[in-house]
Amino acid sequence: MHLIASKSLAGTKTSVADFNTPDVRLVVMAGTSQEGIAARTFPKATLVKVQADADPLAPVLEGKAHGVLVTTPSPQLVVRQAPDRLVQPLEQPLQVTRSAMAVRKGDADFLNFLNSWLAFHHEGGWLDERKRHWLGTDWLTGM
Repeated sequence: MHLIASKSLAGTKTSVADFNTPDVRLVVMAGTSQEGIAARTFPKATLVKVQADADPLAPVLEGKAHGVLVTTPSPQLVVRQAPDRLVQPLEQPLQVTRSAMAVRKGDADFLNFLNSWLAFHHEGGWLDERKRHWLGTDWLTGM
């Protein structure tokens, strides 16, 4: 989870403490982990809670909020959507989570297959290539 900020409203802010003030407005999706993390990390900031059907970037792009918490493995791609108006003020994510895959209990053959597939493609570099392609390039924005 990353913080994306408005260049015009928060361009000089570069730390968590800079965003943890009562005059700062941060957008979060209501009822999600974003809301909980924002409340813990920025207890003094004003949280602007939007519903799932709303665009959480809109208040930031419209100059109504200083920043937005986004769940993305590549915040640079979000910033590239409007590089003249958005910035990633913090280098490190606010939170890192891992993904997992459930396997039916007792299905040792499928579990072994998945683990072998992951080990093979990790050691051969294919997984790192896919990560660079999907998370580190401009394919999404066409830039």
